[in-house]
Amino acid sequence: MVDDACMLLADYNGRLAAEIDDRKQLTRMLSDFLRCQKEFLAEKEHKLEVRNVLFWSILLKLVLANVFNLPKQIFSPKVNI
Repeated sequence: MVDDACMLLADYNGRLAAEIDDRKQLTRMLSDFLRCQKEFLAEKEHKLEVRNVLFWSILLKLVLANVFNLPKQIFSPKVNI
């Protein structure tokens, strides 16, 4: 009877040890996944920032080019007599 109880405890301890190992492995996998996702997010945020800078610089150049090409009459004040 005592031998049976010892075998049950040994079996239970073995299953617990396997469960702990599985959880450790899952923790490592999730940590790696989270690290990769953070790196991916940082890369995409940087890419978006570069695109925004390019977009606004191009837009500013277009606006300035068109402002300087407008006829002078637009900028002269209108005088009503």
